[in-house]
Amino acid sequence: MPGRYCYRLKPVSYGSAVRRWDYYGAIGSHKNCGFCLILFPDPQDQCVRNQPYAVNLPHFMTWLRPWDDFASGVVKVITNDEASLSFIGAKL
Repeated sequence: MPGRYCYRLKPVSYGSAVRRWDYYGAIGSHKNCGFCLILFPDPQDQCVRNQPYAVNLPHFMTWLRPWDDFASGVVKVITNDEASLSFIGAKL
């Protein structure tokens, strides 16, 4: 839903970000295969395991989801040499 969500975000300082980069390596070396966040804890924090872990997206980021209901007839998928999607109409 539209809104201002900046108060929910907690950016880290440049020094903390560089410390994570040096410890875990480049962010691209950790493949994200789903709709989860990968968090990289601060390596100087002794209270947590120093290993990246996946968590679910916050609630305000989950109201928009990829389309997955191709059997309903709302979207027709045509695959004859080329793939295309066409909107047929709302399901009644």
